[in-house]
Amino acid sequence: MASTMFNKYVWLVNTIYEAGRISKADIDRRWAACYLNDSHETHIQPRAFHRYKESILLQFGLDIQCDRSSGKYYIANEDDLKAGTLQTWLCNTFAVSNLIQDSQDLHERIIYEHIPSGTEYLTTIIQAMRDQVELAVEYQSFKRTKPETLEMQPYCVKVFKQRWYVVGKVHYTDGSHTAQEERLPRVYALDRMKSACILPNKAWKMPTDFHADEYFAGYYGVIRDEQIQPELIRIWAIAKTADYLRSLPLHTSQKEIERTAEYSIFEYFIAPTLDFMQELRSQGESIEVLAPEGVRKEMQQSLEKGLIQYKN
Repeated sequence: MASTMFNKYVWLVNTIYEAGRISKADIDRRWAACYLNDSHETHIQPRAFHRYKESILLQFGLDIQCDRSSGKYYIANEDDLKAGTLQTWLCNTFAVSNLIQDSQDLHERIIYEHIPSGTEYLTTIIQAMRDQVELAVEYQSFKRTKPETLEMQPYCVKVFKQRWYVVGKVHYTDGSHTAQEERLPRVYALDRMKSACILPNKAWKMPTDFHADEYFAGYYGVIRDEQIQPELIRIWAIAKTADYLRSLPLHTSQKEIERTAEYSIFEYFIAPTLDFMQELRSQGESIEVLAPEGVRKEMQQSLEKGLIQYKN
């Protein structure tokens, strides 16, 4: 029941957002044809409509208002849907899900990107985050031959390139790490977890100085190395690649400082971690690192090694 109501809220938000401004009569016409309307209602009852608006404001922070002059409904703070927040992700995810459910005859023509593993522990981790209790985790790192056992205080979760990750403060109960290594929060991939269960008797408090967006602010992806600090990186890109970078920036700090018909130059304030360097290398000859010299040299050496492999 709760999930059905949630889907209805998302449907209503998406319907109003896509229309910009829409009358109650037009909302009712769309509702009559919606697959979520399992009672085959011809319209949304006024009291129910009012409850939906209140619930949407409470759960999503989105304020649905009515323009009295035209009688049309609109989202007063629609900019919040463009801000890349969790609410935006939820709305987009459920809106697409609702659309696909409403178009079952097209299911063979809709291809989506699947996250293959790791999601089985996501609900457990989020529950531990909410209740602020620790997790007992068995973790198989790519760097080790045997799984490690640890207790974790989960701070936040993040999805990146089809994988879920959790950031948390940990204590390795098998003694495989030193106290110095356990001093700072670390990132763990959910698909490398062998098990994860809640420890209800081990409570903890979320540090007031930890903010997930700030934690990853100067980094690309999930690698956050304290030894590699953010710096100003400038790249050259051919016009076609620049179009892609312009429409989907690599990082929030991206700035286009020069643009011509043949090329563009972009600047980033970001740490040149493995994640970011791999992303740059994936662009091949369509980009060139201009500065700083150290990052340019690292990029050059990496490409030269790759060329040697192909020659051999």
